[in-house]
Amino acid sequence: ELYMLNKKPRLLYIITRLDGGGAQKSVLSSVLALQKENEFEVHLAFGGGGILDPYAKRNVDNFCVLKKLRPQVCVRNLWSDFLAFVELAHLIHEVKPDIVHTNCPKAGIIGRWAACFSLRRLKVVHTYHGLGFSVYDGFKYKIFAFLERVSGYITNKLIFVSLSNLGEAHGLKIGSYKKNILIHAGIDKLKLPKNFDKEKKKFALKIPQGKKVVLGIGNFKPLKNAADFARVAGAVCTQTHDFHFIYAGAGGESEEAVKTLAGQSVTFLGFREDIEELIAVSDIYCTTSLREGLAMAVLEALRQGVAVFAYDIDSMGEVIQNTKNGMLFKTGDIEGMAGQMLAFDKNKFERIFDEKEFSAAFTVEEQKKLYKTFISPKP
Repeated sequence: ELYMLNKKPRLLYIITRLDGGGAQKSVLSSVLALQKENEFEVHLAFGGGGILDPYAKRNVDNFCVLKKLRPQVCVRNLWSDFLAFVELAHLIHEVKPDIVHTNCPKAGIIGRWAACFSLRRLKVVHTYHGLGFSVYDGFKYKIFAFLERVSGYITNKLIFVSLSNLGEAHGLKIGSYKKNILIHAGIDKLKLPKNFDKEKKKFALKIPQGKKVVLGIGNFKPLKNAADFARVAGAVCTQTHDFHFIYAGAGGESEEAVKTLAGQSVTFLGFREDIEELIAVSDIYCTTSLREGLAMAVLEALRQGVAVFAYDIDSMGEVIQNTKNGMLFKTGDIEGMAGQMLAFDKNKFERIFDEKEFSAAFTVEEQKKLYKTFISPKP
């Protein structure tokens, strides 16, 4: 245990980069909530270049931009990764945290080993916002699994945001039954503008009257698989003009290729901060991700009673009740997903969502309970 005397516990969050994804929003939500409650002295460290950097810099009291931390995992970044390790070790020495909480693969590996080599008496926690590395084959998969397995030995607690990822980790011998715990990621309270008007919002988005709206959200990295969203849109739009597909998100190596593939079938909105409003004007939320921890946008859609069409991967079956509040499909089943959209009847779907279990407030409370198990008043 760590013993505290007349000071607040100091907590350092580390994340690879603040891209506009669910993991990043979840981390920022936790940081800001803990900062507001003022029980902990909260610090945030992140690699630069993310689309949410300006938001973090405006709202987080104690932050550090890690100049050497790069998101890509590749041989050419090995020297940068070593420098990021040194940078983080120095930051840990300067901040002197009682608890280091890492998030996302790159920051998770480098941050935990930097904490280990700092020789400070601290506790280390890591959150898996999905096990994205398991989509790889062969040697690359074995390397990632080995690194996660070894890093688990120097971590006090491993948090998983879904039961499916928790079970998968046990199968890969990452962590242990005692060390691994489930804390669902959660979403903030609904914040639609007062007197929100759906028709005015549709008009502002140039959505033609009477069309069913299908929304996709995400970046253009391989795991988000936006290309299949474009393929579904193309398959539907060749059959009928009753649908309007929109996609919110930016960044990632396949952005231009996806836009070319989609042609006129999808309206691309770029990065948006009005996600709740976009969901509110939609009839279907569609995600073709190949891996997810617990997708924040899916939770947002289910909360608003919007039917979710998704590949049956990871945690999707934990929140989507097939044919009740959404539909699940085998990965790559473009034809099946498009066919069900063409037959879509909004009245057949229900609003099924656990407001407490998947709330950001509940997530933060569970994290606080964990942190407090590490800390006791000095006797």
